[in-house]
Amino acid sequence: AFSDRPDVVEELGRAYMGGMHDAGMRTTGKHFPGHGSVAADSHVDDVIDGRSLEQIEHSDLLPFRRLARELDALMIAHVVYPAVDALPAGYSAIWVREILRGALEYRGVVFSDDLGMHAARGVGDLPARTRLCLDAGCDLVLVCQPEDAEQLLGCSTAEAEDWQTAQPGGAAHSVARLYGRPTLDAGELDRAAQAGVREWQHWQRSLEELGEQTWV
Repeated sequence: AFSDRPDVVEELGRAYMGGMHDAGMRTTGKHFPGHGSVAADSHVDDVIDGRSLEQIEHSDLLPFRRLARELDALMIAHVVYPAVDALPAGYSAIWVREILRGALEYRGVVFSDDLGMHAARGVGDLPARTRLCLDAGCDLVLVCQPEDAEQLLGCSTAEAEDWQTAQPGGAAHSVARLYGRPTLDAGELDRAAQAGVREWQHWQRSLEELGEQTWV
């Protein structure tokens, strides 16, 4: 973070976003609703922030609230805030739908953090984590480790179609705005995603074939 002072975070964050936009790039704020008051690392441990919602609203949440209309995207923390919800924020409809989308009126893209991190694992396997994120209101889920990506890509067609029903239309429009293409529809996004999966599978097979060859 830029600072532990909300006003400084807001000022420097706005300047940074302005520079990124001038360079033709999009910006992602993280980690909503605030990750700075915990010592544990969510990559390797469960993380709990015991503050009240009022305390969070008067500290970490302030820059997000003030910059909500300017941020292109936000990433949600794998942190549990028990005073608000028993689930990590990325799986919480209270945080994503009620507070972020509702109270803060945020209309940009919502990313999960990496679903392979330790703090994300307590709710089930990767397909279950994916579904929970989408149900909570995330537009896109991040899976950053190759073995995790392979597991998700190997899911059944029925599971993939089930995920698509969690965000009918809304995610496609949010992502389209992120890329500056407001006319991009859900079908076009879906076709692009399927093409990406096929390309990944092609290169995966090529690597496997290379691995089976004898090199001298």
